[in-house]
Amino acid sequence: MNVSQINELARRYGTPLFVYEGRKIKEHLGILQKTFKPVKGEIFYAMKANPRLAILRSFRKAGVGIEAVSWGEVRTALGAGYKGRDILFNGNGKTESEVDSAVQQGVEWFNFDALDQLDILEWVAKKHKRKLYALLRAKPEIKSVTHPHLAVGERGSKFGFLRGEIPEILRYAKKLKYALLSGLHTHFGSQILNVAPFLQAARFSRDLFEEIRQEGFPMEMLDLGGGFGIPYAEKDTSLDFKALTEGYREVLAGFRGRVVFEPGRFLVGSAGVLLTRVVSVKRGPGGDFLVLDAGMTENIRPALYGARHRIVSIDDARLMIDYTVVGPVCENSDCFGNFKLPEMRRGDLVLILDSGAYGSSMGSIYNSRPRPAEVLVLDGKLSLIRKRDSLPSLWMGET
Repeated sequence: MNVSQINELARRYGTPLFVYEGRKIKEHLGILQKTFKPVKGEIFYAMKANPRLAILRSFRKAGVGIEAVSWGEVRTALGAGYKGRDILFNGNGKTESEVDSAVQQGVEWFNFDALDQLDILEWVAKKHKRKLYALLRAKPEIKSVTHPHLAVGERGSKFGFLRGEIPEILRYAKKLKYALLSGLHTHFGSQILNVAPFLQAARFSRDLFEEIRQEGFPMEMLDLGGGFGIPYAEKDTSLDFKALTEGYREVLAGFRGRVVFEPGRFLVGSAGVLLTRVVSVKRGPGGDFLVLDAGMTENIRPALYGARHRIVSIDDARLMIDYTVVGPVCENSDCFGNFKLPEMRRGDLVLILDSGAYGSSMGSIYNSRPRPAEVLVLDGKLSLIRKRDSLPSLWMGET
């Protein structure tokens, strides 16, 4: 986008504003399709990264499935035109009602990482007199280089079974008649930029998959999860997909079964920017603060994970100054970090880059702040894909 286009977007839709480029989404999908092709890997988009209907529809047209972690996500995917057979229902706390609703819509594949979750699958399947296919989620216990909140495959994580627990799970699963243990699910972390942990997890997963198959289970699907990172900060390097392709080819050579991946952030993260306006420039002995009209309500990642997003001005022809960039939310944690930017004035526009994943989807209305509008640029066309909240919409449902 050039400066005039950015100014027109701000004039037309206001700020803050999420803007997504469909071209970049297609580009990143192509990278993953090429990476997974040698192992015939299927892609199921982890829609928690960004659940906008227009984005889901573009993935559906491209033949990409959906990985959902709640009934709400399943229902949203159905609203985007997906069929139940195209949806994997994951998550560590599914209720009987959620599973029942999903089954009625044709969802067949569910993961589980607690025995009572497997019981729910058996109960619902028996109620409907049909078979469901269960994916056992295992912890590969890989020390991943990521934020502790994102390291979901380690011993202390709430997700998955430890290796030593699995024999008991298998004995239990053999007694069931409707929920068939048919696959293995591993996902060890998110925002990973190093190839080695992915291949380590794949080796662990294949070996365990084969062991379970030898126990007589009709193992069909090996779900290796997602976690493919993008370079957010200036110092970040990109994931080496050539090495990842060769590694998967070696680890999965001769594998019999479906191989599934669940990317989310990589597909949409760098395709989105958050367009925001300077509302205050506060100078003083404590430093210079640049206050934006976007904050932790639009992008909670810096406050939640200590994440850093690059921030750029649309006018770089001025004297460069060090700023602490913050939002307007009434919390001290509402801070994006320290940045060197051109001397800024109230009303200037800036872009918070790589905001396509976990910005809108984790957004909130804290401080009674309406959620921003969102637009998608696809094939040269600009579409409003989500309207800005009205203030009365924040009160709906109240009495």
